[in-house]
Amino acid sequence: MKKLYILLLLAVASVSFGQTIYSENMGVPTATTLIPAYATGTAPATFQNGAPIAYTGTGDVRISTQSNTYSGFSAGGNVFLTSTAGKYFQIDGINTSAYAPANIQMSFGYLTATLTVQVIVEYSTNASAATPTWSPITFTNNANTSWNLVSIPGGVLPASSTLSLRFTQPATPGQIRLDDIKVFNYNPSCTLVLGTPTGVCDA
Repeated sequence: MKKLYILLLLAVASVSFGQTIYSENMGVPTATTLIPAYATGTAPATFQNGAPIAYTGTGDVRISTQSNTYSGFSAGGNVFLTSTAGKYFQIDGINTSAYAPANIQMSFGYLTATLTVQVIVEYSTNASAATPTWSPITFTNNANTSWNLVSIPGGVLPASSTLSLRFTQPATPGQIRLDDIKVFNYNPSCTLVLGTPTGVCDA
């Protein structure tokens, strides 16, 4: 028994703290459904989050070509932006105001059927304004036509109570799928060491 306790102690002796701010696995649609209709559906055939999170767009949610291969994939439904330039998926109402921008990170599952057509990702803090301001999010494009997990480091997304994300199909042809969108707070310097009476981080 002592050996088990020792192994457990070694496994959790140093833990880096992370906190999920927003996470969306797209639910499990019963059929291909346009985003506005899907947002008003009944669980599990609807988005994982409700108000104050809001979903809009000209794409749809479908069950085909489910997410796989990357760590943490949820399968189920995914947002599909068909081969028409300008198709988009938008998420409003994410609140990151309690966190330092340097620690706000983001990830999403991403598949593109055409390597020359990569999704455009942007954020805004005033998406409800008459003339909103959208800022591009730079990321490493997929190098294959399989599902990949895209990671956005800290220092890109701002601290805001009105953060919006937008994913846009930029060109024809091309088919883009999205799943498992996550915004989280992560501070690698904030660790817990068992047996240490003082903390190294007050976040």
